[in-house]
Amino acid sequence: LEEINKLNNIKSLTENEKEKVFKLASKLEKDILDGKSKYKIAYLTFDDGPSRKVTPAILDILKEYDVKATFFVWAENLEKTQKQRDVLVRTLKEGHAIGNHSYGHLYKYLYPKNTASLDNIMADFNKANDKLKEVLGEDFETRVIRFPGGSMSWNGLSAVKDAFKESNIAHVDWNIDSTDAHSSLRTKEQIISAVKEGIEYLQSANINQATILMHDTDAKSST
Repeated sequence: LEEINKLNNIKSLTENEKEKVFKLASKLEKDILDGKSKYKIAYLTFDDGPSRKVTPAILDILKEYDVKATFFVWAENLEKTQKQRDVLVRTLKEGHAIGNHSYGHLYKYLYPKNTASLDNIMADFNKANDKLKEVLGEDFETRVIRFPGGSMSWNGLSAVKDAFKESNIAHVDWNIDSTDAHSSLRTKEQIISAVKEGIEYLQSANINQATILMHDTDAKSST
């Protein structure tokens, strides 16, 4: 993700550079899912932000420990307050990767009757991309997305994945759920326990790369 993020800020990507971004993103996804890398790596990912309180707190901790993460942005949040737009700018400036997590995050619109709508998904993600550019600058471009609910939960996503692939955009899921979104009453101890259990399972399966799902909405203060 760090290599992909370096390319996110190139003012004018050539076709070769776009292809390089896609190959890096595709390799990242494949390595994460297959666990083929010999290096043990944990990718910290945060969905549904930016928020006014929790995202800045997370950024403070990441900065303290010199750790980079990936933030999959629910772009409609950027309509709410200037604070949230400023937090997103800070996120990028501090070297974190920004991914597109849709504009409206509406399951019924994106996946009517649990089946992916190509037209609705493309329109929603394009709208999110426009909002990201509005806040981060027209030169900003991300080549990584995460489907709301993940790609494992819905029928008929093959055509959608193909459409993104044609645009050199890769999707990234997760293989550890921190469970921070399971309930507003989740404690930090429960979240840590879930992550440790996930790590132990991956180790038993000889998978060296962990992609951890977390959330940075203000309702997820335990995260």
